[in-house]
Amino acid sequence: MIDVHSHILPKIDDGSKSVEMSIEMMKQSYAQGIDTMIATPHFYISHVDVEHFVKRRQNAYDTLMETVDGMTDIPKLNLGAEVLFFNGISVFDDLEKLTVNNNGEYLLLEMPFSKWNDKILREVEVLCMTENLKLLLHI
Repeated sequence: MIDVHSHILPKIDDGSKSVEMSIEMMKQSYAQGIDTMIATPHFYISHVDVEHFVKRRQNAYDTLMETVDGMTDIPKLNLGAEVLFFNGISVFDDLEKLTVNNNGEYLLLEMPFSKWNDKILREVEVLCMTENLKLLLHI
C-alpha cells in the first residue's frame, strides 16, 4: 500500500517535529501495511521559491535517511510536494521539481480553499491534459 500524502519530513512544515517523530510515524505506517510513502511537504508559491523549497526538502530527507539507514521496519520514502494551486501553475516552468521523485509524472495538487471559478477549473483542465502528468487532488 502507498501513502501518497504525508508530512513525514522533520521540521519542514506542520508535520513531524523531529527525526525521532518521523521514524515513529514511519514505523507505525509500516505496521499498518504501508510499504511506500511519499513525503509531501506544503509548497506555497507565495511563501517560498522552488529552489529554496527543494533544497530544504532534500536536506530534511537526507537527515532522515541517514538516521534510518539499515532499518527494515519502515516504508520506502519518495519525495514530492503538496502544491497549493496558484494562478499560472499550468505554465509554471519548475513544476516538474514538485512532482513525485521530480520525474514529472505525479503531482499532489491542493485545491484552493476559496470557491472555484471557471479560470481555476480551466487551469486544472490544462494540467490534466499535460502529457504524462497525473494529478492527485487534495480537496
